[in-house]
Amino acid sequence: MSTPETATREQNLELLSAAKLETLDSSRIEPDADGNWLNVDNSDFKSLIPLIGEPEKAVFALNSNGVVSNRDEWVYDVDANALAKKAKFFSDEYNRLLKDRDDSFPSTIKWSRDLKRKFEQGRKSKFERKRIVSALYRPFTKLTLYSEKLFVDILTDNHYQMFGVELDKANLVIVHTAPDSQKPFLVYVGSCLPDLHFVGAAAGTTCIPLFRYDQQGNQQDNLTDWGLKQFRQHYGDSKITKRDIFHYTYAVLHHPAYRVKYEINLKREFPRLPFYEDFRQWAKWGKELMALHLDYEKAKPFPLERHDRKEPVSQQTDLMPDERIEPARLLDERPKLKPKLKADKGGGNIEVDSISTLSGIPPEAWTYQLGELEDAEG
Repeated sequence: MSTPETATREQNLELLSAAKLETLDSSRIEPDADGNWLNVDNSDFKSLIPLIGEPEKAVFALNSNGVVSNRDEWVYDVDANALAKKAKFFSDEYNRLLKDRDDSFPSTIKWSRDLKRKFEQGRKSKFERKRIVSALYRPFTKLTLYSEKLFVDILTDNHYQMFGVELDKANLVIVHTAPDSQKPFLVYVGSCLPDLHFVGAAAGTTCIPLFRYDQQGNQQDNLTDWGLKQFRQHYGDSKITKRDIFHYTYAVLHHPAYRVKYEINLKREFPRLPFYEDFRQWAKWGKELMALHLDYEKAKPFPLERHDRKEPVSQQTDLMPDERIEPARLLDERPKLKPKLKADKGGGNIEVDSISTLSGIPPEAWTYQLGELEDAEG
């Protein structure tokens, strides 16, 4: 007995309630070792080397989620001076309300449950320009972040271990889609603090740094001696370094066949590493790919054409509408054009706003995705 794919929940329940048990098609299923009844895993994933996990039983010692602000429009900006102006206003307004014991939480600033709790504890703000640091907000998108812990809901010791007590130490961080996210598995590398939703909304981000820093700012390897030993023993190569393994990891996590074969596992748990043949070649690929992703801002811009029309804009249709909370108003009072970002794939154009259009966009640009798997072969 089968039901149409278009059947509603009620229709399916009605059909099941009217049928006899012996007439229903069924097959016996057994859960896997982790108790999963659906999408049972029959791969060799558990035999691979853990990327993160228990100390001295994983390749990397430290990992972390990305930063959670819950007020992105206030603590992120493309321009450090603009961010300083917003953050200073936020800090002054918060302290004024705290001094006046005004617990009505007015909409002049952005509140969250965490900030309300800090307010009720009487915690004061101190604006410091040095708290403005670089952050990896989205793929190929760096912003400045105001990192005062009072106004960033989740900023943990692990984040400070990755980039030091001032969040400005040099490091490299492999970021990937966290388990249980609603996004495909995506991998990227950055040199500054990643946002929790780096991979997109309804998804978390796991960060794996190359180094760790202690309270005194001393740099330590994040790749464990145990992990180094596993690789050197397997490949019989005592010259393999921890940075080689970091590059190897980046190449493997980008490999389409790896993502297809372990797609179910990557949705449930942290990645593990297979020992592929020709370690040196994989490490070389990872190093080259990492350089491309880190130095994208130095790449030669594609020769797009920009066209600006000279007609005056309409106050009603082309300008940004008023909003309840407007940190942008603190910056200047000039009219701001409403972004359109309307794509014409056939014509190779994007209408940026009511004035500007970009043309000459190549067809392959429309299909590029960091998490794309459709063309992969297992």
